[in-house]
Amino acid sequence: MMIISNLTLKSNDPPEQFKKRFANMQISLKTAINNDLPLVVGNEVARLFRINFQEEGFFGKKWIEVQRRQSRTIR
Repeated sequence: MMIISNLTLKSNDPPEQFKKRFANMQISLKTAINNDLPLVVGNEVARLFRINFQEEGFFGKKWIEVQRRQSRTIR
């Protein structure tokens, strides 16, 4: 996973340097949004689903108990 780094713009940079830093920030941000963010969100959703399934509820609220079917024997 890529980490967005150097996201600071310095006010004392010459205009050319400022433009270059800004362009690099845009590229880093686009890469993070397109590549990293879907993986992070997907992993978090899967983790929360597993936790909720193990706790038999969603976010602390238990599932409603259902009436179980009784097995019918065919004679």
